[in-house]
Amino acid sequence: MKQGFRYPSSDEIHNDRWAMDFLREKKTYPEYTDPNYICNQRDACNYFLDWFEIDSSVGYIEMLCHQHRLAAAGISQRSLYSIYTKNGLWLKPTRQSEDRIQYSTIGNSWRDTFPGLLRSQLENDAIQHPATDILRLKRSEHNELLGLTEPSVSKHIIWERCNRNPHKRYATFKFSVNFLTATGQVAIPVNFKGSGNFIREAPRGTERDNIFAYVAETMNKIKESWAHLSRSDFILFASRYYHSAINLMPFSNINNSLFCGQINSLLRLRGMKSIPHGRLDIISMLTSPQAFNIYFHRYLNL
Repeated sequence: MKQGFRYPSSDEIHNDRWAMDFLREKKTYPEYTDPNYICNQRDACNYFLDWFEIDSSVGYIEMLCHQHRLAAAGISQRSLYSIYTKNGLWLKPTRQSEDRIQYSTIGNSWRDTFPGLLRSQLENDAIQHPATDILRLKRSEHNELLGLTEPSVSKHIIWERCNRNPHKRYATFKFSVNFLTATGQVAIPVNFKGSGNFIREAPRGTERDNIFAYVAETMNKIKESWAHLSRSDFILFASRYYHSAINLMPFSNINNSLFCGQINSLLRLRGMKSIPHGRLDIISMLTSPQAFNIYFHRYLNL
């Protein structure tokens, strides 16, 4: 099989044409982006493309874990990168062991990365790691989501938007968002905290296993049918894949970089325009598969 698109291995990767495939927004590049991060995501995406086009001997989960190792530390496994935070600090990495990269946070391990280790492995080994995501919805996103989300979600978004008051304490509301698994649709519980904040835990146990099975099955369908997959079917499969994969959150960190990187790799491979990561993960965790598919089409400008 003739090899298709690959990201450049030279210094050419360090420009807007390529770098934005690995970033949320342009304003963070290059001043607030460690060059090693770009190189690592390039290595991870090229490995994924090799697996997708050529290698049929490696299973999906094995591929994903190796791609995660590359995203965390590059081909050399010594390409560590610093992370710029919203409060203007650079978090510096330290390689504690083959399986752990520690960041310079004080008193917690919320940014520590465990290359190639799934959450299930971390739980089995009783390794402390972040088990929740805090989703911060921007004011500008409220109206856009109101027409997409289920009634149970929409009423809380409406309530928060109409009652935004920095001097008021908000009660906690609980609701759920549906998503796809190998055994059908199930619901993820979400805590609504007010002021645009939503908190949700990573799936566990049988629920996580069923999501993983669906994610692997969907990617394998895309891979197996690639040669005759229509554009519309590709977008549908890609939307469903990303939605379930990012809700799965299989690793403690580097989930969105991984899955957005895969989506952009496939868009490039198909000759389509790639996309900045934006806030696809936040939107995905607050919408159903059907609603996210509508948003995904809009985001791709289709």
